[in-house]
Amino acid sequence: MEDIFLNLVVIALVAVVIGGVFIVYYSRQARKEAQLAREAQSRGWQYQRIRERLVSGYRLSGVASGNVAWTLESTAQSSDGEAAPGSSSIVRRTRWWSEAATLPNRMALIGSRPAAGPSPNVLGGLGGMVVQAALRVMLGDQAGQVAGLSEAQVGSETFRERYMVFAHDPTEAQRLLGAGVESALLNWPMRQQIVIKLSQSGIEVSILGKQITEVAEIEQIVGLGSRLVLAWQSRA
Repeated sequence: MEDIFLNLVVIALVAVVIGGVFIVYYSRQARKEAQLAREAQSRGWQYQRIRERLVSGYRLSGVASGNVAWTLESTAQSSDGEAAPGSSSIVRRTRWWSEAATLPNRMALIGSRPAAGPSPNVLGGLGGMVVQAALRVMLGDQAGQVAGLSEAQVGSETFRERYMVFAHDPTEAQRLLGAGVESALLNWPMRQQIVIKLSQSGIEVSILGKQITEVAEIEQIVGLGSRLVLAWQSRA
């Protein structure tokens, strides 16, 4: 009888601790959301909270210099199924996009170079498999548009060591690196996997595997997006 009583006490204490952890966590999240909403308002951005069955996060929209309208979403999406051993069931992503720069019927991509080393200009062989995998990460559900893309040797040697660039036309990829974009990417945190995509639907900057809530990081992404639009428009 005494053992049963002790077990009940232990269970009650564990429940109280777990409940306290959840209360602290959700209180902290609420404070972060309120702070972000205030910071967005002070900068003239529109803030919208995202709360769906499997997706949570926020959406921001604003207008940058040059009358560039943009939208940014930062979300955490849970999976309906059970995660495989050693993997997470939550996919985090931050994405900025704008229709102020478009590339009809073609595409240009810039993405963090995988750790597997240098890749060839053609999509074949073992190196080509690495390139194909990198392109699938960059393109996501548009991976079927890989036909005709080839790696463009643009930018400085230091830049090419950190980033892969693909395009149907290399001159268009080079054009994207103007207006300080190359310098901004060289100063970008190496821990963040970044993908830039220019297509007929517009231009977007994605930070894979991270849900960003810090205003300084949001401003950095918005600034990069504005530079990309400026680079594209400056030689139009």
